[in-house]
Amino acid sequence: DIRILAVDSTEKRIRYVSSAAELLGLSNVTARAMRAEDGSFYERVRSACDSAYCQSTMHRLAGAKKVLAYNTSQTVLYLYKADKKKATGQGVVICPGGGYSAVCIEKEGFALAEYFQSIGVTAIVLKYRLPNYGHKEVPLEDVQAALRYMRKHGKKWGVEPTKVGVVGSSAGGHLAAYASNYTPDKDKPNFAVLFYPVISGESTMTHRGTFLRLLGKEHAPYVREQYSMEKRVSPTTPPTILFLSNDDTVV
Repeated sequence: DIRILAVDSTEKRIRYVSSAAELLGLSNVTARAMRAEDGSFYERVRSACDSAYCQSTMHRLAGAKKVLAYNTSQTVLYLYKADKKKATGQGVVICPGGGYSAVCIEKEGFALAEYFQSIGVTAIVLKYRLPNYGHKEVPLEDVQAALRYMRKHGKKWGVEPTKVGVVGSSAGGHLAAYASNYTPDKDKPNFAVLFYPVISGESTMTHRGTFLRLLGKEHAPYVREQYSMEKRVSPTTPPTILFLSNDDTVV
């Protein structure tokens, strides 16, 4: 059961600081591209974050309240259509973080969607169902459904089906990478943008709570390894860029 909500670009709502602007505006961010075949897209992300729009967004939203959605049992897609005059033909499905215990819908969802919309990229913010300690297939199914929806209906929004990517922050970054590696090849996203993602399940570096909520409190180490995304990269993994911060002590 998926509900689609369109968000008017002129709607005035309080947002939290955009993760993209927040990260890309800092000098200590490290970006690493893996087989970046569409370099123009990534350059667009980097350069646009220096724009007056992003800078004003950061100042306007600083101190705004963080909003989390808990106990999500219904999938909702929030659509942010790019202005036709700016549209690049690209679209993204945005997966907010929250450690698989909640969905950080404002800071890592709506705010990011406004940013992508401002540079001509149509965005869908995905409020996905949570795995609730072991139902690992549930959030993956929601990302895959959102990708299919955008490809099926994107033409009327100016989105080309071969230019649909996935974006994720924190645990949402794990979910985006999860979709990039576990989705059948013909349905995989065309690119991935990961902000401070949870990637590895290795005990010395993992964000433990994220993996417990995804895989269950009682799971074997080999299962955690299967969902460590650095071990799942293959020749069909889409081009992926990671944005990281040196002072991130959480992920």
